[in-house]
Amino acid sequence: QSATAAEHQTVMMQGDLEQIQLADVMQTLATTKMEGTLRIRNPLEERQAYCKDGRIRVHVPQRVLSRRIGQRLISAGVVQVETVRAVLIDQRKDRRPLGVLLVAGGHCKQEHIDAVLEEQAAEDVYALFTWRHGSFELWKGAPQGETAKLFDSCYEYDINSLLLEVARRSDEWETIFAAIGSLDEVPQRLREPEGNVGLGTLHADLLAAADGFTSYRE
Repeated sequence: QSATAAEHQTVMMQGDLEQIQLADVMQTLATTKMEGTLRIRNPLEERQAYCKDGRIRVHVPQRVLSRRIGQRLISAGVVQVETVRAVLIDQRKDRRPLGVLLVAGGHCKQEHIDAVLEEQAAEDVYALFTWRHGSFELWKGAPQGETAKLFDSCYEYDINSLLLEVARRSDEWETIFAAIGSLDEVPQRLREPEGNVGLGTLHADLLAAADGFTSYRE
């Protein structure tokens, strides 16, 4: 939220994510049913959320929503690998988003794209609870100016239901963190695989993504 907009609102709560867990902040919002704008930041990213009556909308950037949409559609069995590759080649001339081109070409329906985008948005929201470093600020009241428009098309979640899902995933996250240290670590291949190592599509994609530049979170 811009400094100009924030000047007209009251900061109700702020803190460090290393000292106050985001789940505790969300629980407070659910209990009090407060209306306010929450900004969550880490050294690399920022998310803004609007909460009211125990429900919350989180603005997820378009670049995050559309990230690897082709791979998600392939994994869901909606389109074939060859189809996505062909459309990606066409995209060099037609700069429209991949999802738009797939629908326009009759390769899938808009409802398939919408389902993938909603799933990606939810995953990004759940990922907020893995941020170990960063800060948060909560402004009381409805968002102001341009910030308010950010939430018009955002998916809405019941905070209590959201926290239940976060709790379900927490054990899995602890196991993952024990193995990799942090989602912001950058993996790299120590050596290239020799020949066909019998990897499935998911594992092959993970191996390819370990390029020495992309973090686990990305």
